[in-house]
Amino acid sequence: MGAVIVAAAAVALSSLPALALPTGVVERHCVARLFPQTAMKAPEIVKCFDSFAASVYFSTNGAVLLDPSASRAAQLEQLDAAKVGVPPVPVPVGGADFDTIGADVQVGIDFSDYHYQGNSLTWMAPSGCSSTVHWATPTMPATWNDVVSSARAYSGCTTWLHYQDENYGGDVATCTCYYIGDAMNDQTSSEEWYSS
Repeated sequence: MGAVIVAAAAVALSSLPALALPTGVVERHCVARLFPQTAMKAPEIVKCFDSFAASVYFSTNGAVLLDPSASRAAQLEQLDAAKVGVPPVPVPVGGADFDTIGADVQVGIDFSDYHYQGNSLTWMAPSGCSSTVHWATPTMPATWNDVVSSARAYSGCTTWLHYQDENYGGDVATCTCYYIGDAMNDQTSSEEWYSS
């Protein structure tokens, strides 16, 4: 039953028209790093870009190059297809234009609008989720508090909890979804990722 629902969601997503931005509005696509719970560090935004394709290129250390002229739905299909071939420990890319993420992997991408549109925040961690590893952030970066409307999880992090309050309090929504729901839309203040 779950495969049918996922397939239906993929078909529905691919048939949506791209949302046009008002003239002069520039999207912002940032990459943030999560730290092990023992580090007790708040998440930090590593770098931001004007395009989703550039943030994906950076966060996969050059392993995934999306068509920058494609719709967001098409770019996500390209990313999902490419993730099958992305090594678990990405090879760093050097150069003046892109700093490296090192051996971090994508664990998820938050979006400011429903259906994976708008600004994005790609979360990186030293490894994906497993039965013994999960990731969490007790706060959101300042520009991302109360912003999330949709999210996609990666690297084995199949359960993604979005909490209304900092430190995992208040209402909670499980979302690797095209819309987080009316009750939690633009309410996320902390998050956790698990393998199931």
